[in-house]
Amino acid sequence: MLTLGIAALLAAGPQAVQRLTFEDQPPALPAALARPGKSDRSLTNRAMLMVQRPIGSWFDGKTKKPIEFAWLYLPEFAFARLANLEKIEHWHPGELERRWLRVSRPMRNRIAFFVQLAAAPKFDLLRMKTEGASSVEQIENCRFMLLVGDARLDPVHVESVLESSSSGPSLFENVPWYQFAPNGEVFIKEFDAPYSPSEVEDGAYKLFLFRVDFDLSRAAPLLGTTDQISLRILSRSKERKAVYRLNSGSL
Repeated sequence: MLTLGIAALLAAGPQAVQRLTFEDQPPALPAALARPGKSDRSLTNRAMLMVQRPIGSWFDGKTKKPIEFAWLYLPEFAFARLANLEKIEHWHPGELERRWLRVSRPMRNRIAFFVQLAAAPKFDLLRMKTEGASSVEQIENCRFMLLVGDARLDPVHVESVLESSSSGPSLFENVPWYQFAPNGEVFIKEFDAPYSPSEVEDGAYKLFLFRVDFDLSRAAPLLGTTDQISLRILSRSKERKAVYRLNSGSL
């Protein structure tokens, strides 16, 4: 297995690799996150939108709604979330740095994605309502890969971190995926409980959240010639994809 130190990683496509690298020192936030927001709580939302990609939708009888997403777990997002909490919860000095080390150290040499895959019953245009069960075949039988330019990397770790079902589509909204990162409890607000699955075990609406890790040392040499990475989820009759441009402030 190829192993590279941080200095060697940064020598291969410096900006792209640096954006993916969790170090002991927090990253500088890009301009889109560094500027003041409309409220103290908006920093997490802006950081979330930066790393989020819709990868699947569902027709609810009126519109096609995105219900499947991928999130690239960037150091910038993790630090923005902690900085957001520090401001609204008035942490003691040193708490931000302590929590940063807790989330950054388990992520050494990893590129991590969180992927929300979902299933919902089809909408019957004749009867004007959703009917039947939803199929999870293309969720349970899927494969992940990362394209760095045209080169393919396979995951070093795939884990199902959440499975849930419900009687309605609100299940698919606002899932705090970052709580399932290593030591992700440090991202939870002081008076909030950790996110838990719905109590409806046999609901027609089903959600699966995966954590998918790739080896950064294998991606780094490839990022010397391209700044584009693309997560692909392959199944029997569809290919979901999430594309990121690492040398762009907005990805």
